[in-house]
Amino acid sequence: MQIVLPNFDVNENEATITEIFVKEGDYVKIGDHLFSVENTKVSKELLAEKEGYIRILCEEFSVKKIGESLGEIYSTIEEYKNACSSDIILKEPEPELNATKKAIELAEELKISIKEVCKGKANGIVKTQDVLNFAKKEKEKGGTIAFGRRINQYDRERVVIIGAGKGAEIVIDIFMDDKDKHVIGLVDSYEKEFLSYSYPLLPCNVFDFPEKIDRSMYDTVILSIGSTLQTMQFRKELFETYKSLGIKFTNAIGNNVNIRRAVKIGVGNVMTHNSYVGTGSVIGDNNMISYGMNLGHHCIVGSHNLLAPGFTTAGCVDIGNECIIQTGVNTRSFVRIGNRVVLPVGYLVESDIEDGTIIKGYMSGKSSK
Repeated sequence: MQIVLPNFDVNENEATITEIFVKEGDYVKIGDHLFSVENTKVSKELLAEKEGYIRILCEEFSVKKIGESLGEIYSTIEEYKNACSSDIILKEPEPELNATKKAIELAEELKISIKEVCKGKANGIVKTQDVLNFAKKEKEKGGTIAFGRRINQYDRERVVIIGAGKGAEIVIDIFMDDKDKHVIGLVDSYEKEFLSYSYPLLPCNVFDFPEKIDRSMYDTVILSIGSTLQTMQFRKELFETYKSLGIKFTNAIGNNVNIRRAVKIGVGNVMTHNSYVGTGSVIGDNNMISYGMNLGHHCIVGSHNLLAPGFTTAGCVDIGNECIIQTGVNTRSFVRIGNRVVLPVGYLVESDIEDGTIIKGYMSGKSSK
């Protein structure tokens, strides 16, 4: 039985294999999860429709056309072995060595004995993932394995999203357009289910994540938390804690954000669609920047800020740290907005604003200045 990429979106003719849940030669049952696939709009999991031994004909992060074969399921082990015989590479003079050419090449590169890998796999053909699993076990035993390489051309940056609320959906939507990044899971202290997309919640909370999740399982993280004074403060504290522990951050930048030349952007920023960053501007770390923001030329934005939809500046505006600037705020040129400033919906900034200023009209209606 052929397993082909189905046409699950009439507007797309191809999809990326984001995860393979089974190993080569595994015996699968009806309903078992086989592959996770996604295009620019949809994420879907493919299930087994027949019992038998699976032959995998794709790799993780490979791109397949609609109707292309992802694998085959055979009723008997004999049928499976006959089908696989054409792509088995036997390393002479050891006829018992069953491994693909890519697996042998990877083992040689990592200085691992492919014969030892084969011994550890009683049935089926050794593939690249088997070599990687073997290498990881050896490393845990204290061995020295030559990691730090790209496994194949489809390998992408593995990202963990911290927070599994509505903000996470926004970040996932951005990453679904980014062919260089792949979400491997989400972390949340309160959410127990995440139903909007087919991504797992990792078995930890935001506090014990650094200790519970092995660093080798991911490359970077991004925070999706932050919409109020309290949650933005928590976002800042979490960012600084993770950074002090050596965790690396990535940016989530919408594919139609217009970033002009000579712009510098830090890490941990979420920048949603239809935003504009003018020439020569500088943006710090860990900012939440909503859709429709227009940052003029040669502006400076600090870190840990929330810039709501439709915020627009003229040129040469300086924005400090930990500010919350609400929807539709506008500024004149050459003004400075200090640190920890809160501006209400539709406010016009005509002159410099001192640190700690909260302009009346923000959420609760309270004002400090």
